[in-house]
Amino acid sequence: MNSPRLLACIVVGQILGILFAEFLSQRLSVTLFGVLFAGGGALCAAVRLSFCIRAALAAGTVAAGLLVSELESATQDRLRIPTEPRTFDACIESVEYRSSGPRYVWGGIRAAQGRSGQPRRAEWFPSQPAVSVTPDVGDCFRLRARFRAIRSFANPGGIDRARAKERRGLSSRITLVGDRWITLTRRAPETPRWHLSALRERVAAKMRAEGRAGGLVAALALGDRRGLDSADRDRFARLGIAHVLAVSGLHLVLVAGLAFSLARGFFGGLARWTTRLDTRLTSLLVAALVATFYALLSGPGVAALRAWVVVVAAAAGFALGRPDSLRAGFWLAAAGLLAFDPASLFDLGAQLSFGATAGLLYASPASNDSIGESNSKALHARALGRLREALRASATAIAATTPFLAAGALEVVPSGLVSNLVAIPWMAFALLPASLSAAVGLAVLPTHGHLATGLLDLAVW
Repeated sequence: MNSPRLLACIVVGQILGILFAEFLSQRLSVTLFGVLFAGGGALCAAVRLSFCIRAALAAGTVAAGLLVSELESATQDRLRIPTEPRTFDACIESVEYRSSGPRYVWGGIRAAQGRSGQPRRAEWFPSQPAVSVTPDVGDCFRLRARFRAIRSFANPGGIDRARAKERRGLSSRITLVGDRWITLTRRAPETPRWHLSALRERVAAKMRAEGRAGGLVAALALGDRRGLDSADRDRFARLGIAHVLAVSGLHLVLVAGLAFSLARGFFGGLARWTTRLDTRLTSLLVAALVATFYALLSGPGVAALRAWVVVVAAAAGFALGRPDSLRAGFWLAAAGLLAFDPASLFDLGAQLSFGATAGLLYASPASNDSIGESNSKALHARALGRLREALRASATAIAATTPFLAAGALEVVPSGLVSNLVAIPWMAFALLPASLSAAVGLAVLPTHGHLATGLLDLAVW
């Protein structure tokens, strides 16, 4: 059995297991759920099945168990919510920067005065800066706050955000008591991840300081949308190109392609002096390393991680002579995501990212023209062919993502079919290179900020 088919079996098993767990978790206790899965696993072990089905059943069982564990943790935390304020120690597990402000998730919550009974995890939306330092993942604090349960106010048929957070073991929210009552007790160790996060924050802050243009470039290059107001985001949404404002697979592929082109030109010049240098393989390695750094710097989301796995798999497949590496990388990314975060199956962003990619990989026909035939065509014929391919890709992505948008009660923008024909090439050849150049300039040339400012102006010209 080839790799894409085996990985596809695993992903299908994970999806079915997660959906089964979501369905039964609202109707059975955890004990009955565990007995049911143990009995099903024993039955499957006693029956002769193909390797694909066995792999799917094993992956589905593990994914379902992880999801049920998170749901049970959220249920227990909801039962521990105290009625009075508490003083406790906690560390920041994750930070999500939104246009309305940051969202922190606290973990390892323990009472500071010997009392117990509070939730172990909670989220926090600060209304104002509460400490003199910028909180980061791994920082620990002592604070006094009031707990309350997370409630959902979704429209009928809309996304139940409270349930979405329960799938990640989160069911409570805190509100600080008093004015700026929070004390730093331990700073996170300065790991490579910490340095990358600090670099991203420093560069994004310099970009936002340049005004509206800098805020747009920060969103395009780093996915930091804090410098954009709601009117700017609505304009991109109405045009059907809101995806360019978040670092996604498009950004990562464009960055990898740009790095590959530059490396190919550089190593092509070196190849004149030596015949042992494989310029394509070396350039692919450089592109994979640059894509890895960019994914880490931008705070990798689902789409960026998916694209990173596909890029690395494509490079490895080329080195090993495997033509199916793109599809194998796609299924590997899906299997890895569901293995580490089963709740992502219900996230609209993950659904759109993987749905569009699956459509492009399996629904778009491959070109049968050889390189020689392409070069022999007239210029206008090649241009029409590229236009048809772009229209087909845009239509395929829209068709693949429409069911997910409809299920989430969101609007489908037909104008995106044409808007992307202009936005993606312009972003690939002008906007993203200028934005990344500005980011590099602000990162490495702090005393010559006017150079980066000029690139900012060029990027939004």
